[in-house]
Amino acid sequence: MLSWPDRGDRAVGIEYVSDTVGRKGGATTPIIARASRLVVISAGAFGSPAILERSGVGAKSVLEKSGVKQKVDLPGVGENYMGTMCFINPHFNPHHF
Repeated sequence: MLSWPDRGDRAVGIEYVSDTVGRKGGATTPIIARASRLVVISAGAFGSPAILERSGVGAKSVLEKSGVKQKVDLPGVGENYMGTMCFINPHFNPHHF
């Protein structure tokens, strides 16, 4: 997430690099997309905490291990995941019919 000096530590947009592996001729220079009103992080139960932590939002102990400067102390980021884990094991019984 991007923050500009005139906005303090508020998120004002994102900086990203195009997918250079999956697509031929992808951009290798960073692209900046600036938000006009709101920055929404929506990368799923595993992706969103990772983005927040890389941006300096999270528990101090986690961020220090990764060498990330903490901007917001929010110890609950990435903790206590309680999503539904699903595993389907198809079973075929040849003697059933």
